[in-house]
Amino acid sequence: MSFLDKLKSVKDTLATKAGEGVEAAKGAASDIKQKLGANEDSVRQVLAVCAAVAYADGDLSDPERKKIEQYLEATDFPGVKAERASEIFAEVCKPFSFDVNVGRQDSMKIIEGAKGNPNKEDLIWVGCAIAASDDGIGIEEKKAIEMVCNILGIDVATFELESE
Repeated sequence: MSFLDKLKSVKDTLATKAGEGVEAAKGAASDIKQKLGANEDSVRQVLAVCAAVAYADGDLSDPERKKIEQYLEATDFPGVKAERASEIFAEVCKPFSFDVNVGRQDSMKIIEGAKGNPNKEDLIWVGCAIAASDDGIGIEEKKAIEMVCNILGIDVATFELESE
């Protein structure tokens, strides 16, 4: 369901519930929070891709960090404030500080939630942009992108990845 469809659904829910009184309106607010809360999951998924790709070679380089910050600044996540998106990224990256493999595994579990997302290819494009931010897509970054593609059921050949 696209964001506009979600907004229309929220609007329809409010209109219906508003006519049913205060208690119903409280229920509508809860419905809205639940629908918009899904956007936070989407933000977590795209940031998990960023982290998995950026940490693929063992650390988050300055160019990768800057590219992710640019992405966060340039992208409007409906229902999720920029501060919250930054917090989510910190949460997603935390396991990587313990161990890269643990971080990768945690990220892949988050990414798996995007299987049904009709825009899941966008996650790969963001990952490719992060990978290319430090002078091209390295072998480990390519492997991370391939892993994400496999999890999401996307043909990696679509992205014509070339390693350094």
